Amino acid sequence: MKISQLFLESHDLEALFEFYAGTLGMPAALHDDQLLIRTAETQLHFKKSDEKRLYHFAFNIPLNKIDSCHRWLKERASILPFEGEEIIHHVNWNSKAIYAFDSSQNIIEFIARPSSMEVDGEDFDPTEDVLNVSEIGMVVNSIPEVRELVKKAGIERFSEADEYFSAFGSEEGLFIAMDRQKDFWLPTDIKPEAFPFEAIIENDKNQYRASFDSSLTLKGL
Repeated sequence: MKISQLFLESHDLEALFEFYAGTLGMPAALHDDQLLIRTAETQLHFKKSDEKRLYHFAFNIPLNKIDSCHRWLKERASILPFEGEEIIHHVNWNSKAIYAFDSSQNIIEFIARPSSMEVDGEDFDPTEDVLNVSEIGMVVNSIPEVRELVKKAGIERFSEADEYFSAFGSEEGLFIAMDRQKDFWLPTDIKPEAFPFEAIIENDKNQYRASFDSSLTLKGL
């Protein structure tokens, strides 16, 4: 599964623009009530909201840039450690990830996966090395309902699942489904809440518009 566009909401677009464009140096543009952040393969949009939102999403980075990404991010944001580690090895997914807050307290993740390409150079370049949005988290009432819905679009379960957590898709793009009874978003103690988003996704050459509020819907394009 690929996420070509992701539409989120924020109560403070100006602060987000300053964080992503100014602090991180990622390609971004702010126009009225819309913020666009570009990665190599995904457009990340934020639109103005009257209420605070808190999302958990991830960016894929090249496999050989996890250490330089850690150095780069630590100079610009507060790293969120887990069990004393700032570069977290997810053994079951065979990946390494770094977490931080953005200016709206969204939990952002930079993750290097086995399928990610390796690139030349040692330093992390936010204009080239942020490959795509690879995960979006959603807090749901029923993980089995999500499983049945995405299965109709050919999207398979990615990880081992339990009644509180499951991931659907591939290393290129994942829906991270969290039961609303789950205690926290890794690696924080923040209680998960459901916030709306939309995404344009591609799976097996078919495109869908994914819409999420309290539940997920998929519409073919």
